[in-house]
Amino acid sequence: MNSNLIYLHHYYVAGLQYYDALHVWNQLSIGTELELKVEPENKYDRHAVALFLKEAKLGYLPRSENRHIAKILKAGWKPYEVRIQSIHNNRDMHERLEICIRIKEFKKE
Repeated sequence: MNSNLIYLHHYYVAGLQYYDALHVWNQLSIGTELELKVEPENKYDRHAVALFLKEAKLGYLPRSENRHIAKILKAGWKPYEVRIQSIHNNRDMHERLEICIRIKEFKKE
């Protein structure tokens, strides 16, 4: 991991039980890098930001916390590095997978 990154926030991944997280659970480990993808057409949340491990959708950033990140991603910027911070096999689904988001250098795609 790059130590020059700036810590932004950490979140528990929402909706794990509804997507592919449990199918790829054994592939997840602390430090694994994930990808953020906005879903502006999401019928439940126009600021939805999904988390992916390759092609597997794991879940979403919490709705209460996604607005600013979604706006930056919608503008075409990819300034974030997202990694798994902790995995808790014996907790409720909404507290099983915690991620850390850090800011890296801004690059427009």
